[in-house]
Amino acid sequence: MKKISIILFIIVLLLQGCALKKAEDKAIHIAVMLEDEEERYVLGVNKAISDVQEEYKDYDIKCTFYKDFGNYDIGAGIIDEILSDNTITAILSSKNMDITKMAAHEFEKNKKLMIARYSLYDEVLADNSYKHVFSLCYSAEGIGKAARSVANFQNVKKWAVCYADDEFSRQEVRNFTSTLEDSVQIMDIVKENLLLQRFDSVLAKWQSLDIEGVAVFLYDITGIDLVKKIKEANPELCIIGDFEIDNDDYMTAISNWEVVFEGLNLLEQFHADIKDEEWDRLSKISGTEDHIDTNTIHGYNAVRMVVDTAVKNNTVSPTEIAKKLHEDGYMGISQEFAFTDNGRLKQKTYGFSTLKDGNWIQYSVDSN
Repeated sequence: MKKISIILFIIVLLLQGCALKKAEDKAIHIAVMLEDEEERYVLGVNKAISDVQEEYKDYDIKCTFYKDFGNYDIGAGIIDEILSDNTITAILSSKNMDITKMAAHEFEKNKKLMIARYSLYDEVLADNSYKHVFSLCYSAEGIGKAARSVANFQNVKKWAVCYADDEFSRQEVRNFTSTLEDSVQIMDIVKENLLLQRFDSVLAKWQSLDIEGVAVFLYDITGIDLVKKIKEANPELCIIGDFEIDNDDYMTAISNWEVVFEGLNLLEQFHADIKDEEWDRLSKISGTEDHIDTNTIHGYNAVRMVVDTAVKNNTVSPTEIAKKLHEDGYMGISQEFAFTDNGRLKQKTYGFSTLKDGNWIQYSVDSN
């Protein structure tokens, strides 16, 4: 009887062990790093989590949000916290590029899957051996070249460039000003702070040079304010800006904004070819399409990319999921993702929008 009892006890332990292993094998835990509230992006993340929980009921799928507030030290602490949690399968990284640069190194070293859902410094994925890090957005090199294509597309020849003195903006400028086989001429390059200090004299210089367009590689609302000031001084100037100044809420709160920003060209951070039926599907997230933007779709795609790839390939291993993303890419809502060997987003076209009569008209240009 004693031997039988021992055998039964061992069998029970083995069964419990198998049950635990099975539960672990079906667990997908996604860490989401936020700068702050980021309501529209979070909307997409939560909708995706809800959908996959409903679709894959035999999996234990969840996400945890971490706020870094764009603070490097807070971000470093969050990275340490995530690394100490062995249950985490993948990380959707911060908007802060300095935090994400550090995160890419640490998560790769520890074989954690990292999805950079915001832009990275180009150097992060340049000539390295990262296998677990993927970028869902254009590189600075790509945006700079795309801005040049937009300048040529608009048939505007004489250009000035204004930029913020940071690594990402400098890379954009280098590629915008590269010698290409087009009719674009770069007549002047000025830093943002110098333009602000000597605004009238710089504008007078541009007028003497017959400047027709200004490419601005600036940040958020300060960039919008400067674009507004330039357009008010010379409404005829063609302006190209990147996604950093694409802040619809702030821009539309400006008095007479449709007239002020008429003709403004804004490059997108990633190109989503959104179909009507997809807008209809995603409008169910909040009950109204007005609260949905490309950030919502981006959050939705980022989550589903991880979960769908895991389930399709019957694995929750970050390394295996990363391998399959390299091999197969992912077809998300409005966007097909394919990656280079070092995790950069492969892109055949770049999207941009031009404001005409109060409406944003979408276009695309080929990558160079």
